[in-house]
Amino acid sequence: MIITFYQNKSAPNVIPKDKTKKFDKTGTLKNNTSITNPTILLQLSDYDNVRQTNYCFIPDFNRYFYIDDIRIVNALVEVSMTCDVLETYKEDILNSTQLVARQENKKNYSIIDNRLPMCSDVSITCHYPDATYDTFTTSEGFFVLGTTGGISNG
Repeated sequence: MIITFYQNKSAPNVIPKDKTKKFDKTGTLKNNTSITNPTILLQLSDYDNVRQTNYCFIPDFNRYFYIDDIRIVNALVEVSMTCDVLETYKEDILNSTQLVARQENKKNYSIIDNRLPMCSDVSITCHYPDATYDTFTTSEGFFVLGTTGGISNG
């Protein structure tokens, strides 16, 4: 089977991947391997080229893979991989429409969310300006600082 090797510069949670094709090689599947975590066998002469890559595509499986490990065993190169599900199914993912009920990064702390661990108690701290806190005094008066969004540990 043909395996296309790449240098991938993207984080695992990014699609599409920023990958640069390096070369194609012919390899065989190791006995007792899986389609989602395959191990392929290559010629020993391929070792130097393969160890400079971190990503590949196997057209027979129609899947992209992260290269997890490269070993030399019995004069062959064993390349162990894990399927990159996001890149493999990126067309379906990018073309899908959905209603997003929860989002990891863009939070609105004004909306009550019973699944978000937060404390509702208020903490008030008073700082009175003196010689060491001259930044609190201005010709317009004083500053009131309020913060929200922190998670309490106790």
